[in-house]
Amino acid sequence: MNRHLIVGLLLVSAPASAGGGSLASGSRYILALEEKHENSPNRSASRHRAEVLSAYERRLAKDLTPDGAAKLNDDELKTLFDAAHAAAFYSEADSPVRGLETVSAELERRGRSTAEQRRKLYEGYAVTRRFNDARRVRLEHPDDGIAPLPEVLESAAALAAVSRRAYEVSKDGKTLTLTVVPWGAGPQIVMLTSPFCASSKNASADIDSAPQLKAVFAAHALRLQAPKLALSAAELQEGSLVAYKRTDWPGLDLGVTPIFYFYKDGKLRHEVVGWPSVKRKADILTGLARIGLWPPSESSN
Repeated sequence: MNRHLIVGLLLVSAPASAGGGSLASGSRYILALEEKHENSPNRSASRHRAEVLSAYERRLAKDLTPDGAAKLNDDELKTLFDAAHAAAFYSEADSPVRGLETVSAELERRGRSTAEQRRKLYEGYAVTRRFNDARRVRLEHPDDGIAPLPEVLESAAALAAVSRRAYEVSKDGKTLTLTVVPWGAGPQIVMLTSPFCASSKNASADIDSAPQLKAVFAAHALRLQAPKLALSAAELQEGSLVAYKRTDWPGLDLGVTPIFYFYKDGKLRHEVVGWPSVKRKADILTGLARIGLWPPSESSN
């Protein structure tokens, strides 16, 4: 029998526990979405992110309360944790992390919490910028092997902004300083990168090996990382930017790397996905031309 058909039958036929039926069935539904995504040859991270967050809000958010979690047996509670974590991991949204927090508290109450689960809660707190809660988890469980967070500097003005916020990484990777990125005037390039992505490294090396391209990118490009990379600041280059939250950067597929976005006066004019390829480099030049940066003027040489 087809694997996905089996998953679908489980969703409609598995018995619900007394008082926890909606949480149990909702958990299975989200984990089925997760399996479908992992086994899809044409999987899209952005589409899956939207699907899993929508499923969480429809099927779990309302009933995922301390009382609701307490009604589940241990196996169902673990499944609920996995489902809430899947939603938190992909969406990086506040709501699933609050659900993860609720499930974690019930696991702790029963003495069933594991180091891996606590690390996942810690990461959820960090990615949603609940740094004090993340530090509390680490302090309460010193034997879990949780790496310390960088120092985080956040001014009231930066926190009050509602978009285009990012952390600037210090030279030693030990400090993140929240800043508001100037946006909307003139030509701008946003390059989504990751220190763990070989294609990102190749793209950066190829650009830096061409003096004119290197100069244009140095003057106009933001090398932006996904919000999760705040946890890996020590691996980032000095001056790298880590998005504050996904909602600060609408239209960008954060987490998929490398992608180049070319803007002129705040409007997207061109996009290049992936590397390496001779055609990709030609596409980069097309993007630069569309925002008025290619060929370079004499004053920029």
